Amino acid sequence: MKKTLAVGLALLASLTAFCVSAQAVERGETPFKVNYRCANHRALSVVYPAYADAEHEPIRLTWGGTVYRLHPTEAGSGARYANLQLVWWTKGEAGFLATRGGRMLVRDCHEASSKPVQ
Repeated sequence: MKKTLAVGLALLASLTAFCVSAQAVERGETPFKVNYRCANHRALSVVYPAYADAEHEPIRLTWGGTVYRLHPTEAGSGARYANLQLVWWTKGEAGFLATRGGRMLVRDCHEASSKPVQ
């Protein structure tokens, strides 16, 4: 009984380590894509750089069939990316897209799925 329990615990520890390692690769060591579902049945996707490059590499935001490159900018809270036209602001797993002038384009965006980018 003790041997079976020890083997079971070792297997559980191995599976947990594998899942944590897979998540680290998915969100950190390589670029990754996040699909967002937003209010009013809207959707957009964002390809984020690897975390090590996140302070200086732009994101690629796809919305309405167009890909926009937005650069990291200062944010009081969360993460903010902008170009001359748009601002994408996230905090945790939620975000919104607005014009530089402040007009809300897409609100209440929440992560629907994510995957590593090759």
